[in-house]
Amino acid sequence: MNIISWNVNGLRAVAGKGLHEIVRNLNPDIMGFQEIKCTVDQAKEVLNGTGYHILAHEAEKKGYSGTALISKREPLSVAFGMGVEEHEGEGARFDDHERGVPAAESASGRHSPFAFRRSATSRGM
Repeated sequence: MNIISWNVNGLRAVAGKGLHEIVRNLNPDIMGFQEIKCTVDQAKEVLNGTGYHILAHEAEKKGYSGTALISKREPLSVAFGMGVEEHEGEGARFDDHERGVPAAESASGRHSPFAFRRSATSRGM
């Protein structure tokens, strides 16, 4: 399984620098983008055409932080927020335990590292 994390520091900025070609060449199963600095609609517009399922979550403060995840398979469950009060409004999470895919959490902000957690059902990865 190929899982990639990229702090893009502005998703729309990297869109003009060959983002779709980069995604195509890397061929990730899951790719997380941090610091997208755009709205959900803008993120979906930029990532549309990659052939992936798109999830995006904008920060409460416009033009700040924000995350996006793309995945080859449609996630079975999606939750927005990290469950940590100081980071609420800055991240997204999806789980696909039934298919053996780890929980993927994408958070952005000064104190929010991007993290992947392996679930008990993903031991065979």
